[in-house]
Amino acid sequence: MIKIFSNLQSFFHRITVPQQDKRTILPAAHSRFSQQKSPRELSLKSFVGKSLKWVDTRLKPADLSPVPSQHFPTNLEERQAIAKNVKVGDTIFLELTGKPDEYIEYGIVFMQKFSRIFKRTPSHSFNNTNTDHVSIVVGVDEQKGEILISECMPAKGEKVRTVSFFKSEARVHEDAAYKYHIFRPKDPTCHTIALRAAEVGSRLGIKHKSLLGEDEVQSLPPATSPFSFMKAIYSMLSNGFKFKRKEQAQVFRSIFEEATKAQVSMRGKKPRKFFCSMFVAHVYQQAEAAQAWEKMIQEKPELKSSLDDLIANTRNASVKKQAQLVSKWSQAMAKREGAFLARQMRFFKLNSDKISPAGFYNHLEKNSIMTKVLTLLTPLS
Repeated sequence: MIKIFSNLQSFFHRITVPQQDKRTILPAAHSRFSQQKSPRELSLKSFVGKSLKWVDTRLKPADLSPVPSQHFPTNLEERQAIAKNVKVGDTIFLELTGKPDEYIEYGIVFMQKFSRIFKRTPSHSFNNTNTDHVSIVVGVDEQKGEILISECMPAKGEKVRTVSFFKSEARVHEDAAYKYHIFRPKDPTCHTIALRAAEVGSRLGIKHKSLLGEDEVQSLPPATSPFSFMKAIYSMLSNGFKFKRKEQAQVFRSIFEEATKAQVSMRGKKPRKFFCSMFVAHVYQQAEAAQAWEKMIQEKPELKSSLDDLIANTRNASVKKQAQLVSKWSQAMAKREGAFLARQMRFFKLNSDKISPAGFYNHLEKNSIMTKVLTLLTPLS
């Protein structure tokens, strides 16, 4: 099984490391899907299309209530109109509705569909398995018609990044078919968590060069989080809705990172590897964990001193020593206070390492955590 995953990872890496950032607006002549196809490529494309249609017949469609939809903006006035309907902390899901910009998107959709069919992941009334990317809104400027998002992508340069949703380096390819579904928290408490999650995402996501002024220099962390194809593949075959001691220990690590305003999320001595839905689930979970910690120390003030001691002991420690101290503290806290932590959390008690795009969509909608407020349509969707 490990060898299969390794081969899939290698294959996806070869076909998804472009010379430019993913989903850039390129002339149709440069699109991988608009170039002249060989008979073999056309045959493969036909096979993939028929296979996806067959798989869809095995999944129950939904009777969804409509939400407002708009076409992807092409000018400032349209961008301003959309920016007025988007809030910081919203979640944006990308749904593949036709031919994709990158071949890996077919792979993501296939794996999510088969995983749903064979009940490797929880069922959902809506066939949301066409969802193949997730990001979080971290900034909105209505006057400029600007929306900033933080995301994790297998793009050239920074993997965990903050970019403009409307600009070419972030989003739409004119020859691909997508829908962007924008979700917003329903519960006021979750809305507060979403605002804090946006702060976490903005802090972890390195600003794309297009957001920097000519003389602006970004203060970069010593290391950045890489994209993990292996984790992304595994998440589509997993059920990430467990919240036991292992998951609780990871949340206590997040509590430490939020208390220290860490610019990089660590896993031991190295930066934590992410993929798109894992990253977004992580920032929401870290935000809720910080809120839960505040409640916990009100009931048990002695907990605060344990975290304060950890912060003091790691301040000038080596990377190796810091990793040891944080791991020891988080595991001890999970063993002693894990159940207490779980009682304080309502929305994001999950294993973010195992949350696929469709799985996260499922979690938000099925548990009425967020609701869809707007859909943006690309030209071919």
